[in-house]
Amino acid sequence: MAGPGSHLEGGFGHAHLPEGTAPDITAFKAPVPDVARAAMDAKAAALGDAFTGPPDGQPWVPIGAAGDPTFYARKYARCTIFYQDGIGAYEIHGGIRDKYERLNGYYRFGPPLTDERPCPDGRGRYNHFWRQASIYWHPETGPYAVQGAIRNLWATRGWERGPLGYPVSDQVAFGEDPPGCLFQNGALAVSDETGAAGDAPSVRLDRETLLRLVWMMFNTRGHAPSGQATVGQVILEAFDPLHLIPLGHAGNHSVGLYPQRSLDSVGPYSGEFLRADNRVVAFTINGFHDAGPVLPDQTWTVHIQLRFQDEASTSDQPGTNLVATHVGNRVRADGIGAGTLAEELRARLAGAFPVRLTNPGNPAEPDLVPEAQFLGLIIEADGALSLHFCNTAAGRLAQLFAQRKVDALIGG
Repeated sequence: MAGPGSHLEGGFGHAHLPEGTAPDITAFKAPVPDVARAAMDAKAAALGDAFTGPPDGQPWVPIGAAGDPTFYARKYARCTIFYQDGIGAYEIHGGIRDKYERLNGYYRFGPPLTDERPCPDGRGRYNHFWRQASIYWHPETGPYAVQGAIRNLWATRGWERGPLGYPVSDQVAFGEDPPGCLFQNGALAVSDETGAAGDAPSVRLDRETLLRLVWMMFNTRGHAPSGQATVGQVILEAFDPLHLIPLGHAGNHSVGLYPQRSLDSVGPYSGEFLRADNRVVAFTINGFHDAGPVLPDQTWTVHIQLRFQDEASTSDQPGTNLVATHVGNRVRADGIGAGTLAEELRARLAGAFPVRLTNPGNPAEPDLVPEAQFLGLIIEADGALSLHFCNTAAGRLAQLFAQRKVDALIGG
């Protein structure tokens, strides 16, 4: 398993532990009994030097959560070995170890109950831990932690082989409110009313609605749904080198879109350490220029790949924006100046993104304020886009407002 590399830089948007409850793992200088030392040494010998690397310090007693049994740990260059009476010695390594240490798993999760194991798909890996916790890693997602009621419900639904797939973010909570967690195809959250885990409050655009939304972005006969008219405007500008229509006529009716469009493919997630990058979605959009009664019409087809994601607002107002970013495009054009038109479209479309998906009255206003308790935006395996919120009073209210905004956006 590859380690996270540069993804160790940066911080989490939500606190996982109350302030002051995660002491330094080296603070507790209790003696390590001979039986623990012997078990960890035997485990290291069984794994072999090539697996563990050289020792990195002496065994120590991590400070666990109140009431947890004492356990012991020894760190090596490429793994950490733990021992607990009655459980035995187990190791963690790679990206799972990196995530365990970043989240202070010594305190939050306790010792491992397994070595790192392969998932049934032969690609993913996982460790289970003492405090009803697990960290799952997959090359297309990265390592992410689930715990407690959310983990237990995910397990009843088939773990990573179930409809939710692998986690794509760590389980998070906002302050003292109950947590939620994003998965490849959905989200789970604990209710502040019942204390039970269930599907998180969400807003969903099915693949046909998402396709329509992208088609609307390309509309040259009005404003794009983002309120910026960015994509439609650059399509008009691409005709300028051909001197066929006046530049800057955003509503010029000689340029338009054919109704034929398609959502062609949905790619895999891209593995990261703090949050997996969403799947890339490929679309085909077709358009034309009505050249009049003498010249032949020009037509063009754009094959464009977009990644939809949530990003921190860059304005003075904190919050989250929902955006589409450009990954790549191919353009085919026919008619007068087809080669020039294709090149212009290709270059200008790449520069038209990112585009916000919603239309705030004030562009500086974020789509979602911090109080929304927003878990994130995901692209599901079938190409649907969904927004997920914690199952709290604030999260449920934010979900209602988001649903209204989406309904207005798509004319629902």
